[in-house]
Amino acid sequence: MEDMRGAMLRLGVVNLGLAHFVAAVLNDQGYKAECGVAVPGACATHDLDVVAQITCKTYAIKTVFAVESEQAVTLQEVLASYATYLDLLDGADVQACPHFDEYWLVTNGVFSPEAVAYASHKGLRLIDGDQLVSMLTAMTYPVTAISGLTDIEFAALAEANVLLTRHLTDHEVELVAHRTGLAQSRVAELIEQIGG
Repeated sequence: MEDMRGAMLRLGVVNLGLAHFVAAVLNDQGYKAECGVAVPGACATHDLDVVAQITCKTYAIKTVFAVESEQAVTLQEVLASYATYLDLLDGADVQACPHFDEYWLVTNGVFSPEAVAYASHKGLRLIDGDQLVSMLTAMTYPVTAISGLTDIEFAALAEANVLLTRHLTDHEVELVAHRTGLAQSRVAELIEQIGG
């Protein structure tokens, strides 16, 4: 298995996007998460990367993919996110959209000190690459953590919505092979590699 930061960087290499991975992790933790949701605010419609719900709380989530693990999300990105959140809150007041209890920014990189200070003051939740890794359990690693997985194999897995290692072990080898188009022997090798 590869290191988790490297595995998250590979998500971008195969053009999956951090949002789909975040949604898969949240769904695995009991949230109902959906990617690519257009939500009308009071002044504009906002394309949210992820909308997640659990119990009676709803979260608007923006993801920022870092091409290098130490790439910092800047104050400007946090300012823009806060403006979006304010418009969504105003939109909820005029019943244009649901109420969002929190706005999260999630990156596989880091946040600049200015971004952290501003978000803390304004009540935005920031989740950086280290925190994202700590949310993972052994079976919720991204499949990109599997050593020797080719980009073509990953694309086939992603197309079948097999994004987490648990998604490989939750189903029979034959079903995973059928859904992904990968050979049954290769699926069995991948499952063996993750200890399933």
